[in-house]
Amino acid sequence: MSFGCFGGEFSRAIRRGDIEGAEACRTRASDIFGKENYYLEIMHHPGVENIEEVRKEIIRLGKKLDIPLVATQDSHYYTRTIRTLTKHFLLFKPTAT
Repeated sequence: MSFGCFGGEFSRAIRRGDIEGAEACRTRASDIFGKENYYLEIMHHPGVENIEEVRKEIIRLGKKLDIPLVATQDSHYYTRTIRTLTKHFLLFKPTAT
């Protein structure tokens, strides 16, 4: 399991400067999936605000906490059809108010 998606809880905590919150997120995931099944995800998206700072902090935390890194391109959809279907599906997803 990898964590580090720019929109995920872990990266949002880092963007807020909440390093303790990011570490708590890591601890929960590690407890659920097992330390040997847990990776921190780094990616390169030029032009995305704050992504360089987040990536640097993920690398720093990975070293500090002895968590391996995995480089991805944060791809959520492997075909355009799946992307389109997912977008339409999310239109009907109930949301909390």
